[in-house]
Amino acid sequence: MARNSPDFGRAVAGLATPEQLLAYDTAAGEARKTIHDRIFISKSMQDAGIRSLWQGSLANRDMSKFWNSWDRLHGVIIKAAHEELDIEDDK
Repeated sequence: MARNSPDFGRAVAGLATPEQLLAYDTAAGEARKTIHDRIFISKSMQDAGIRSLWQGSLANRDMSKFWNSWDRLHGVIIKAAHEELDIEDDK
């Protein structure tokens, strides 16, 4: 990590008690997990084309076309989730 990172080492100014250090460690771990999840979700959505499907759905003024594109978007999201969680699709 960069030296200016707030998670560089455990010596954080003002934290003296074990409870404070534990709280800091917990918060730092949650922050790393959140950042990792956001990057992963963004990459997965990009790979699946979710954003373009979403924009395409919203651009449809014809309701039958909207629902068709919405169904397609839903299917892509479900498929991506199943792949991530190793769930086999019903066929």
